Amino acid sequence: MFSLNSKSLIFIKKEKLEFFMGKIRDELIFPPSTVSNLEILNMEAFEKSVSDFLAKFKLKKNKLLIVLSEDMNFQKDLPKNLDEQLEVKVSEFLNTVPFEPGKIAFKKIEKGETVEMFAANRTFFKVIQKVATAAGAQILGIVPLSIFKEKYGLGTELDEGGAKKILSDKKLIIAGNFLSEEEGHIEPAKLKFSRVLVMIIIFGVYGGGGIMVLGILLGLIENPFPFLPLGPALKPPVQTQEVQPKVSTNEATESASEATESAKISNPDLKIQVLNGSGIAGQATAVQKQITDLGFASVEIGNALGTGSTDTTVVFSPKVTTSDRDIIKKELEKTLQKVNTQEGAEDAEFDVIITTGSYS
Repeated sequence: MFSLNSKSLIFIKKEKLEFFMGKIRDELIFPPSTVSNLEILNMEAFEKSVSDFLAKFKLKKNKLLIVLSEDMNFQKDLPKNLDEQLEVKVSEFLNTVPFEPGKIAFKKIEKGETVEMFAANRTFFKVIQKVATAAGAQILGIVPLSIFKEKYGLGTELDEGGAKKILSDKKLIIAGNFLSEEEGHIEPAKLKFSRVLVMIIIFGVYGGGGIMVLGILLGLIENPFPFLPLGPALKPPVQTQEVQPKVSTNEATESASEATESAKISNPDLKIQVLNGSGIAGQATAVQKQITDLGFASVEIGNALGTGSTDTTVVFSPKVTTSDRDIIKKELEKTLQKVNTQEGAEDAEFDVIITTGSYS
């Protein structure tokens, strides 16, 4: 049986990968010429850069887990009781993923009354899996970081401690493994009470001290809540359930129709990109619908590098007319909290880049 020291972890992010093995931590930044927008531009160069990087480590017979950061996969949560509508929702979700169908890796995980869906670019992690296997590593699986966040209180970044916790959790690795075609299952977290804590509660209730006694004694006992971290402020676990947008698709469509009647765009061929910067599931697709309803033909969607933005940022290239800028900005202001505009480069790939923030 292998110890944790014989296990390693590769954390794939949008612009780089990070390698963890015991106390070793290293990273490989992807050259812009090889990777862009979650797509591999130069397969041969990308594979060589990963191979040269992993050659520094002794991976023969090493058990390796590949973890995908939140900006590497698309996620949507649905209630399990949708019955026959569930498959329809799954199909709708996959249609929003901006990859060719043959490139999409899909994983469905049942968690209590919720079904969590994940989709990622299969081509991207398959190259890293291929190189690592050629180096002698045994692949434990390919999993999304999100499924570990609630249990271990992880953020969007990963350190040596977080990597060690993930590597030790065999059940979650099995449940979230993209390499398995079976549906994953995760048991929802349950509150666990220690024997000492139960006795304290009984004593507090029957002794008349109640909550006051319990509060005093909690400060005298070393971590009576083993499922929570020590500290003066006991914070609840981070909830990963999807936050639904306040604005429905119908409302977005109606507002777009009104804008089309009142204003006419001058250049329908502008290349526009909508990036989800808030982390609200489905927001980029909803905004894409608003913009295409204005008359723009080329509107792509994706995820921003970071999520949680409050303000919406719109970057215009010099070729975008003042009239079109006003039309786009006014449309976004109908549904988004605050819209800021910036000047972009003339030779940029997209004429307009919209990074979404919170809804108004």
